[in-house]
Parts: sequence; C-alpha cells; structure tokens
Amino acid sequence: MRPLRLLLAEDNVVNSKLAMTLLRKWGHDVVLATNGREALDFLEAAGFKGFDAVLMDVQMPEMAGMEATAAVRARERTLGSHLPIIGVTAHAMKGDRERCLEGGMDGYVSKPIRPDNLVSELARLVPDAAAEGTEPPQIPAPAAANGHPAGALDRSALLDRVEGDMELLGDIIELFKEDSVRQIAAIRDAIENKQADLLRRAAHTLKGTCGNLGVPEAAATSLDLEKLAAAGDLSRAQEILRTLEEQIQRAGGLLDELRQECVR
Repeated sequence: MRPLRLLLAEDNVVNSKLAMTLLRKWGHDVVLATNGREALDFLEAAGFKGFDAVLMDVQMPEMAGMEATAAVRARERTLGSHLPIIGVTAHAMKGDRERCLEGGMDGYVSKPIRPDNLVSELARLVPDAAAEGTEPPQIPAPAAANGHPAGALDRSALLDRVEGDMELLGDIIELFKEDSVRQIAAIRDAIENKQADLLRRAAHTLKGTCGNLGVPEAAATSLDLEKLAAAGDLSRAQEILRTLEEQIQRAGGLLDELRQECVR
C-alpha cells in the first residue's frame, strides 16, 4: 500500500495509540483529532485537501462521528469534492454497516480493529492505495499459559492486534492501566451522583479500551453498565462496578505477565 495521509478521529487514548502506531508502521502519515469538531477543524484548515481518507469513530464527545460526517458531506457539496470516510464503531451489531453508509460514510470497521480489516478497507476506498507496498505482517502469538481464569485475557487476539510489537504492547498496557483508573473513578462518581449520561460515556470508553486489550470479561461488564445507564436504571450499578473493579485488577496482572513472558 502506498503511503497515505490519514485523519484519525478517536477520543479513546488506547485506541488512538494502537491505531496511530500501526498506521505509521505501515508508512502512513496520521493526524489525530479527539472528536468530530476537531476533525472538521483540521479539514477546514486544509481546505478539504491533502487527506486521503478519514477514520471516524462513531461515538465521540462534543461531536459524534455521524454528525461530523454529515457536516463534511454538506461542505463537500459546495466544493464538489469527496473524501473517503471509514466509520469505526465498537457496536459491531447487525445493521451498523448500513447505518454508517446511509449516514454518508464510505466504509466501516468494527472495534477492536483488526489490522487486516483496516488494510482491506483502505485499499478498497483509496485509489491506487494497494498498488505499492505490502500487507501488514502476521506474527503468531505464543500459546496461552495455563491457569488463567477463563475469558480473562484473550492473549492471541491482543498479540495479533499489535502485530507482535512488544514495545507497542508495553505502551498500551501502561495506557490501559492509567486510563482504566480514570474511567473507574468517573464511573464511581457518576453512580454516586446519579448522573446516568456521564456513567454511560465512561462505561462506553472503558468498554472500548478493554476490547482492544483483549479483556472480554471487563468489556462485557462495562457494556452492562452502559446499557443500565442508557436505560436510566442505576439500581444495580454499584454491584456491577465492584465486579468490574475486580476484573480490571485481574486483567492488569495478566497483561503484565504476558508482557514479561513475551520479552523473555
């Protein structure tokens, strides 16, 4: 794939670190926007020129991906241009791709992002993008160690996601630890203050982080909290939070074990 200039709109620190590192390893130039409004500002400043494609997270603060895409398409109608936009969503539910396309996006990848899926969408949507270069390398993951709680850590998926890059693995593990502390604190405050919308946002962010780190148990529990908050029912939130804290703590230990094992 020839080098591309890409705009990545993503508010999650772990997701953005992972995506930016992989894209740059493949030879691309990446500009990061932390929400849809910032993405629009970058495009306006560039005169809607100079970018080959946008990777647009669907759920972001200030301006979500669908709203930002609608604004981009409205501006393009006055310019007569069209910039490929790839929707990125953590839902991976039936109909998500159709909703992204109906909202003006050209493609779709689900989180956690798989390198091969992202490469395929870029090659499909950007003219001549696949004409040069190579596919990202597929590096086999070590076998899972015995004695880990079932479902606590998807080691194979995580190592595939970082393409065997141990430095990147270490970086995102540290980001996971820092960000999970922040999100757990935000969840606790939202529950104590009965702020369902803030709870939903924090749970959604933590869900995405856990998904990218191959921590399915904590991702599922975060989703439970997100659904409760969306329904405005916080009656079981404290109980679920206690479970989530235990899962996050266990996952941190397993992630450290994996990192140490891989560098030996």
